[in-house]
Amino acid sequence: MDASHLEENPRSGRPSDAINPSVIAAVEKLIMVDRRTKVLEIVRTMQISRGSVETIIHDHLKMSKVSA
Repeated sequence: MDASHLEENPRSGRPSDAINPSVIAAVEKLIMVDRRTKVLEIVRTMQISRGSVETIIHDHLKMSKVSA
């Protein structure tokens, strides 16, 4: 099977544009309003995948979970 053949086929699922500046800002706002918000709450509110939320939190916002 030719690799170019694979690139021509449309992919199923959500497009990879879930992470963009407006979504990053919205996630940051949710976290700043309630620092104890859970990832699943953000997933439900933003309607994006858990992986996208975690990528935004860790890679884009440079935040990490701290427990006392």
